[in-house]
Amino acid sequence: MILWLLTIGFLSIVGQVVILRELSVAYFGVEIIYILAIGLWLLWTATGALLGRRGYVPSVSVIGWMLILAAVLVPLDIAFIRLLRPLFGGVRGTFLPFGLQLLALVVALLPVGVLLGLLFQWAGKSYVARG
Repeated sequence: MILWLLTIGFLSIVGQVVILRELSVAYFGVEIIYILAIGLWLLWTATGALLGRRGYVPSVSVIGWMLILAAVLVPLDIAFIRLLRPLFGGVRGTFLPFGLQLLALVVALLPVGVLLGLLFQWAGKSYVARG
């Protein structure tokens, strides 16, 4: 079970770095995106950790399937970030309006952050339950 926790932590860190880099490119290197994205990443992972039921201890197979889902969701999130401008009606080479930038940032980080927060909480519960 310790391998699951290490894998989830590694995927979370690598995913965060790659997603932050893609967001930096999508927002033309504006540094405030890093601060906002890290804050949202922390918020969504905490939300994911809070979503788990207190008494529920998932099986190893559930954790494995969620880990596979996270491994698929990170590249999909990167593809979404690369398509932010056309999806939100922006013109190539220009900034989106600030409100749309914030909305895009929230939407881009929500699924991955919540899933990884829930996954880490469940893996931790499973590790503790198995001694």
